[in-house]
Amino acid sequence: IVSSARSLSVTQEVASAIRVTPHPIATGQVAGVAAGLAAQQGITPARLDPEEVRQKLREQGAVVE
Repeated sequence: IVSSARSLSVTQEVASAIRVTPHPIATGQVAGVAAGLAAQQGITPARLDPEEVRQKLREQGAVVE
């Protein structure tokens, strides 16, 4: 299982502000790409080549720095 969640304790006002940030979308995309590549290769995500993950993200239009 690959997860991309964040755990935090904030007020309702702060929660409303941070839930619309693009960060959860980006981390979800990375988790999905990593899970997919790992499944295709029959390995755990930890054994993936990070450059391969970055390249796949670039192919999907992600900004990778």
